[in-house]
Amino acid sequence: MNPSDIVFTTKLKDLLKSRKRIIHCEGVTGSGKSFDLGLKTFFEIVSSPKTHNQFVFAASSTTTAEKMLIHTQGSFYNIFNVVCKHYQQGVGGNRIEIESSNGKKILYLVGYDDKARFKTILGLGIKGFLVEEIHTASIEFVREMFTRVYRDGGFLYTSSNGGLPDLPVYLDYLNKARPHPLYESEVPQSTMNYLLEKEADDDFEFWYYSFHDNPVLSEESIERMYSAHPVGSFEYNSKILGIRGFVEGAIYHKYMTPEKNMVKFDEVYHNPHSEFPFIKYTIGIDVGSTDFTVISLIGFTAGYKEAIVLDKCEINQSGIDEIWDLMIRWFDPYFNVIGYRVHGVFIDSAAQILKNSLSPRLMMRYGLSIANSFKYTIKERVDWGIRFLHQGRLKFTDRAKDIYFSFTKALYSDNSRATDVREFPIHKDKDNIDSVEYAITPFIREMLRVV
Repeated sequence: MNPSDIVFTTKLKDLLKSRKRIIHCEGVTGSGKSFDLGLKTFFEIVSSPKTHNQFVFAASSTTTAEKMLIHTQGSFYNIFNVVCKHYQQGVGGNRIEIESSNGKKILYLVGYDDKARFKTILGLGIKGFLVEEIHTASIEFVREMFTRVYRDGGFLYTSSNGGLPDLPVYLDYLNKARPHPLYESEVPQSTMNYLLEKEADDDFEFWYYSFHDNPVLSEESIERMYSAHPVGSFEYNSKILGIRGFVEGAIYHKYMTPEKNMVKFDEVYHNPHSEFPFIKYTIGIDVGSTDFTVISLIGFTAGYKEAIVLDKCEINQSGIDEIWDLMIRWFDPYFNVIGYRVHGVFIDSAAQILKNSLSPRLMMRYGLSIANSFKYTIKERVDWGIRFLHQGRLKFTDRAKDIYFSFTKALYSDNSRATDVREFPIHKDKDNIDSVEYAITPFIREMLRVV
């Protein structure tokens, strides 16, 4: 993308003209808010005085920051690559150096998951911040950043989808913002009500972004976005409507039905005429510290369109030898048929004793490796679980029907700030669901690419 390709919409022009020090852009995913804020940040940096030469771009991790700026063709880094150069290492660490008429400017790339790095960077004289998805940042990072913004007199530009309305970043800071007068009518009333609960601060400004603010999105693309997530889910409200809000009650129940999410074992497993041709399998293990260890077998269909829970093995409070004996009795018949297509075994990262004990046995008997489950937050697992159940892409055979019923019984926690947003009437339901999620995560990216 070249500078001449930029579409300067009326909204973008007005955003670039804004002189507010703290600007928050909130709204739907893919609306162009990150692109617009990126341009505004770049122009602010290159036009800043010679004495203002250190700035910060923050995202959930440094890797995410690199993806958004370095590896995205439409980022300001790539649009203005003649004057931008990226350094991953060296003095100052991961950064972009920008040549301007007012001298060299340094934009540090920071992940707010890296406490040591952000504390070091925030100790510098930072004259401007661009923070993506600020509603996901730790409140410690947010508070330290605002301290530096006020101390050093710099600017702060932030973005987010709609988050939980009681997040401290909203209650303590961003709700002070008021919409630009020309765009106040675009702000959803529910979001406006939250802003009005806080006394206005003239340093702050709020901008709401919808799909129609992105000039490159076609009506067809927008329609597809609306069908990406189930109506009423947190993900739909946050990313598709761009509004804040709580979700109460059952997590998955209203998005699943036996007709859509149940299949017969004999019709899908080792059946050459099945409509679900399996290309790969995984095993997930959740270690029940208080009751059950659950082992689930998942089959992935062509193109990773579906994940089907084929069977499970349930072991109640047994030692390692007992777990192994029961596991091989259950898995041997499967391995004799599908062994070469089993990708691996994935276990709760907290269960290192069992992992280390099973590792040599699995390798010797089956040639299988065991690894920690891929790191996703529980909220992320809930979001993609809802999506796949709603789309009929997460299915269960009659041998795994109790896992199906475990999904129907999961509830949202009353504590919106809890690490685990789920509650379960019986702990075994949590073990069932966790084992399935551990088995699915190795190929979650491939599944999410399927519309």
